[in-house]
Amino acid sequence: MKQVFVLLAVIIAGAGLAARAQNLAVKTNLLSDAVLSPNLGLEAGLAPKWTLDVSGQLNAWTLSHDRRWKHWAAQPEIRYWLCDRFGSHFLGAHIHGGQFNFGGFDGLVDFLGTDARKLKDSRY
Repeated sequence: MKQVFVLLAVIIAGAGLAARAQNLAVKTNLLSDAVLSPNLGLEAGLAPKWTLDVSGQLNAWTLSHDRRWKHWAAQPEIRYWLCDRFGSHFLGAHIHGGQFNFGGFDGLVDFLGTDARKLKDSRY
């Protein structure tokens, strides 16, 4: 009986709240996460048709045999939604910045061909 009372109280309290549109979104790219490049994005509503999206990615792993595949990236974006924000299509403008350290990969030379020989002895 106590559980029914709690459920009714929650339903009645929820009925008094006004419905709101989405104001905030947290997102990630699962494929990028799967290859050990964790990323996270946060998008916030600014006005009825405007949002600000800030995404970032970091890969700080040092692999065996002094190989590197490190990077960081950040991408802020302003979006104008053609209908309602967080739905349908949008027009956006963004800037992208970051750094990377890639090199010491011997196995990629065979896979990518002779142009990839620089990856074995150089860092980029």
